[in-house]
Amino acid sequence: MRIIFVGDLQYATAEEENLGFKMEQLRSLKPDLAVVMGDIGGSHMGSFEGFDETKRYVDMLGCPYEVILGNHDVEYSPYEPDVFDFEKTFHEVFTGHDLFTVKAADGVLYICVSCEHRPPEDFRTHNAVFVSDGQFAKIIEALERHPDMPAVLVTHAPLAGSGVRRWLPLHCAATDYYMDQTFNTERWLRLLKDYPQIRMSVSAHLHMSHEYDSAITFREGIVHVSCGAMTICARDDIQQTRVMDADRGRAVIYTFDHASGVFRKDAEYSFAPGSVPLGRVAFPEKDEMPIGFDEIYAVYRLEEKGRYFFATKNGLLWDYEPALMEFTGALLLRGGAQAMSFDGSRLYIKKFSGEIYSLDPDSSGRYDRKGAHMPQEIVPETEMRGSPLPTAEYAVRKAKDGTHVRITEI
Repeated sequence: MRIIFVGDLQYATAEEENLGFKMEQLRSLKPDLAVVMGDIGGSHMGSFEGFDETKRYVDMLGCPYEVILGNHDVEYSPYEPDVFDFEKTFHEVFTGHDLFTVKAADGVLYICVSCEHRPPEDFRTHNAVFVSDGQFAKIIEALERHPDMPAVLVTHAPLAGSGVRRWLPLHCAATDYYMDQTFNTERWLRLLKDYPQIRMSVSAHLHMSHEYDSAITFREGIVHVSCGAMTICARDDIQQTRVMDADRGRAVIYTFDHASGVFRKDAEYSFAPGSVPLGRVAFPEKDEMPIGFDEIYAVYRLEEKGRYFFATKNGLLWDYEPALMEFTGALLLRGGAQAMSFDGSRLYIKKFSGEIYSLDPDSSGRYDRKGAHMPQEIVPETEMRGSPLPTAEYAVRKAKDGTHVRITEI
């Protein structure tokens, strides 16, 4: 089974991007199946026209396909929640397709999951990558119906803890880097532990090419595969598409480069339990986090919450949860943190400018988010209160794709 994973189809116009030619390039690879990874329609994204145009171009692949929706396909304003009915439009355009799909092929189970509207009562930003309890229950149901099949989980955004290459601070600051970020992230980690038949996750969303080892990672026994983009939305200007050959025994992962026409093997992975992938793969340490090309000057520890705060020279303050192996968001995006304290209910931050703010460390509104419709829930203060947060020991590793920080005391 040869599968083409069509990354985010955000484009200027189909003509400018030469989408027809690129689809013919992929058709020449003779795929058996294509999965469209969401955020579709380019300049018409979030409309009937965008969905319909996407269908016309994906039809050029000449093979069966599935479509999942991304955060931009389902985004909405809290003031105009019903402007675009994405479910109705999806079924009108992609007749016979569903937003959630389970497909068994050549002994492998593929579970394709779409983003949905984040509930209005917990709405903060239209960028959210959210899945409802109902759709999540369908994932579990599919796994329990096929307990003996290796499973590949296909989502628009990566899963927490994947460690795949991202562009900081954009997605982490927007709190839309991984599925259900700041909503119910933990359930995805439990899913991977409770159902070890999940051998791989495949995602798009980040618009990064495959020219980094961390475009494919192996962490906690799962291979995480990131899919690039064939359009102008590729953030490093390298337009690529992910291809995979898979059967019950193994998966071979490739890159197709649209500019050069080169078809390259990147990695190979056996679905047998205990297997380790070979090839262009990163093996991130459990307690190591990438911070891009920023520099760190302190890590503060909030023992009561089991959390750490990474303070960087670019004035960022990242909220890190070791249990998730991820940043949950940015507490402070304008000015560095000189000191922090906690009084049992409020977290206090003193900036180098002398300004002091407090916030609820458990509130969903504690982060400064890109594209937020609601302001960050911070309160100006006149003094620091509570006990000062101690600093933690950490180690720094420099790499081609930026700086990585590991808390050495964990």
